[in-house]
Amino acid sequence: MYHPQLWWPNGYGAQNLYKLTLRFESNGTVSSEQQLNFGIRKIEYSAAGSDNLIFVVNGVKIMIRGGDWGLDEAMKRIPRERLDAQFHMHALAHLNMIRNWVGQSTSPDFYDLADQYGILLWDEFFQPNPSDGPNVTDIPTYLSNVTDKVKRYRNHPSIVLWCARNEE
Repeated sequence: MYHPQLWWPNGYGAQNLYKLTLRFESNGTVSSEQQLNFGIRKIEYSAAGSDNLIFVVNGVKIMIRGGDWGLDEAMKRIPRERLDAQFHMHALAHLNMIRNWVGQSTSPDFYDLADQYGILLWDEFFQPNPSDGPNVTDIPTYLSNVTDKVKRYRNHPSIVLWCARNEE
C-alpha cells in the first residue's frame, strides 16, 4: 500500500478502512473468495509506574471514555439497524470504547460497526461452565473458544484489548 491513511478512535481522526479481496483460483476457476475490511493502526498500552492503564493509538495517548455493554439481545436476533443506532449514539456522546462484557456481543456486525464508528473494543472471552465458580474447569473448550474468536475477529482495528476473564 502506498501512503495508507490510519484508522483512529472516535474523536481523534477518521476511521479509514480498506477492503481486501482474497481469491483462490485453480485452472482459471475461482474456488474460494472472501472480502474483508481492515484498518491500519498501531496500539500500545502500558501501566508502568501508574495504577492506570494507558492506551496509545498511532503514537497518541487516548483519553478513554466508554461504557460496558452486556447482553445485546437475549435471543441474539438484534438487527444491524438497531445495533448501528446504538453505536451511532455512543459515538455522538463522544465515547470511544465499549467493554464487551464477558464476550456477550458476538455478531460480525458488532465488530464492523465498532470499526466504522471508531469505537475501541475491550473484548472479553466467554467463560464456559460459570456454575463451576470463577475458575475455568474445561480448559480445552475455553481455549477452543478463545482461538476461534481471535482468528475470527483479529483483523478489526477497533479491538484494543483481549481480556481472558471477567473482573477476577
